Amino acid sequence: MKNVILMVDDNAEMRSVFSDLLAPTKLKVLTFPSVKEAQIYLINPESRQKVLAIVSDLMMGPTDGLEFLSYVKKNPDLAHIDFFLFTGADVSVFRPFITPFKLKGIIEKPFNRKALVQMLTDLLPASDVINKSAA
Repeated sequence: MKNVILMVDDNAEMRSVFSDLLAPTKLKVLTFPSVKEAQIYLINPESRQKVLAIVSDLMMGPTDGLEFLSYVKKNPDLAHIDFFLFTGADVSVFRPFITPFKLKGIIEKPFNRKALVQMLTDLLPASDVINKSAA
């Protein structure tokens, strides 16, 4: 089943919050503290087949979210994966760098937790819905 969300953020607390929010859903969250580690995971064809979406922090080092977005969307094996940028920065500054790529969305911090969960679970096929009793 294609139900994996990759969450890439150098902030351990944010990765934990993200995982906790999606725990009651049918989504499986894999978190990575760096783009490099997420890229290593995506190298394996069996792993990447399960990835429904990537949520990447915009501002982190040494590789930032824009570089990761570019890497994913320019790679034919990955380009189909929905990509969200996660940021507390003024997105208008980054628009010229984002527009060449197909971005599914921008999640701005602070974010509405319920809306975030709904937005990501809406990516699942209709047959794989959120476990409403756990939400």
